[in-house]
Amino acid sequence: MEATTIVTALPCVGMWNAYVRRMMDPEHRLVLRWCAHLEFEDVLRIDHGSIHAAHSDPARALGAWRIAFGNARVPATIVPARLVNVTQQHILDRARVCSIAARHDEPVFDESFGEPITRTSLSGSIRRALVLVRLSDALLSGKVASR
Repeated sequence: MEATTIVTALPCVGMWNAYVRRMMDPEHRLVLRWCAHLEFEDVLRIDHGSIHAAHSDPARALGAWRIAFGNARVPATIVPARLVNVTQQHILDRARVCSIAARHDEPVFDESFGEPITRTSLSGSIRRALVLVRLSDALLSGKVASR
C-alpha cells in the first residue's frame, strides 16, 4: 500500500491533508477513500453492480454504515454509507457525461482521464496535489514574488 500511505506520512495534518485530497482528481480521490477500507487491488475490483446493490438494498443498511460487497470479486466490508452514496453518484455522473449505461460487471475505478488507475497513477495524483497545495500556500503567504 505504498501509494496510499503517502498522505498519512505527511508531517502536516488536518486541513492541509483535506486540501491535498481536494486537489486530486475525483477518481483518484475516491480510490484513496476506498483504500481506507479495502486493499488497493480490491478497490480496483469494485464493480457497478456491487455499488448499486450496497446503495439500494435496505438489508445492507446499518445506520450510517453499509455492508458492501461480499461477492467473489471483493471481500465483505462495512463502509460508511456516504462513501457508497458518493460512489453511486460518481457512477451516475460518469454515465451521464459519457452517455452510456455501464454494465454491472464493469469496474468503477478502471481509468482516470483516459489512463488506467494504478499505484503509480494514484501516487502521481497525490504528488501533483501536494505541489498545488504548496504552490497555493506560497502564493497566499506572499513567498512567491509577483512580476
